[in-house]
Amino acid sequence: MRKFWALLTREIRSYFYSPIAYIVLIFFLLVSGVDFYFQISYMNQRAVEYTVQEAFFNSVFSGSLLS
Repeated sequence: MRKFWALLTREIRSYFYSPIAYIVLIFFLLVSGVDFYFQISYMNQRAVEYTVQEAFFNSVFSGSLLS
């Protein structure tokens, strides 16, 4: 298990040395924010039978990004 953690920390550290990690992170946060905004605006316009958490975590778009 120690070898796994050493390899994992080395890989993650090397990933954040390049700008690609920050680009991916910014893109993911932007897409998540836009999805959340549209979910909330939809819920404000109509009476829905689900909560904000269910709308955000069960949306097809957020689920596809996490997979």
